[in-house]
Amino acid sequence: MNNSKKNYALVTGASSGIGKAIAHELARRKIDLILVALPQTGLPDISNEIENKYCVDVKFIELDLTEEGSARRLYNWCCQQKVRVNTLVNNAGLGTQGSFEHTSLSDLETMLKLNNQALVMLAYYFLPDLKVNQPSAILNVGSLASFMSIPGKAVYSASKSFIYSFSVSLRLELMQYRVSVSCLCPGGTITSARVMENISKLRFVGTAMLQRPEEVACEAVRQMYQGKKLIIPGWHNKLLYKTWSVLPQRLVEIILRIIFFKSYSNENRKMKRMAVVLHAITN
Repeated sequence: MNNSKKNYALVTGASSGIGKAIAHELARRKIDLILVALPQTGLPDISNEIENKYCVDVKFIELDLTEEGSARRLYNWCCQQKVRVNTLVNNAGLGTQGSFEHTSLSDLETMLKLNNQALVMLAYYFLPDLKVNQPSAILNVGSLASFMSIPGKAVYSASKSFIYSFSVSLRLELMQYRVSVSCLCPGGTITSARVMENISKLRFVGTAMLQRPEEVACEAVRQMYQGKKLIIPGWHNKLLYKTWSVLPQRLVEIILRIIFFKSYSNENRKMKRMAVVLHAITN
């Protein structure tokens, strides 16, 4: 992209939640930043705040990554800015909740474009530069839902499974280069009003199972630069992942069906509480 020796980390979805927290964590380590987020999400103010607080260079661009050609436009913009990217954080994403047949097609298309297409395209465009600017790193943000086929979140969990599979495959392809690929799979993180609403229902369970974005970001950035393949922040999320992975698949399917389907059609309070927990911890 250019011959400058000054490296930048590019973070998508940087105006809130985990993306914003990762931007702060990178800047705390004195890493210069390129921040990407939707227009009208406060990105200019966030960029100025980070730049002044940590004394790093912060460039930003407001961009809808679901628009056709947006990944290419972002790459071209970086070329015009003459910045050298050696860290790519694909954090931007969204989810829906509800049965597949009752979710609008436009919502599903938007989710797949952002969660999967944009992530793949950005990796594709920036990879040649990451290989030149090594050692470098790619961090793709999945979810605990990457490992669960969740009724009511069918496309979301599938999109996150794709992210994990893609990350591992790309990691293997790049083993001969000094380009590490990590997949961050957080559980429930306090990133939105919806999650806060779930917390109010969970009481103690909510405070025990959910994490703050800053906690997730600290572990994510540290392990990314250690070259870890899979990053699951929080001991409770690690325990859930380990437990889930050893259960018989048939039992897993029965549990998921009971929790996400039957609990909404009866008066079993314990099952309803469990349903809220799993909705929260899988974002």
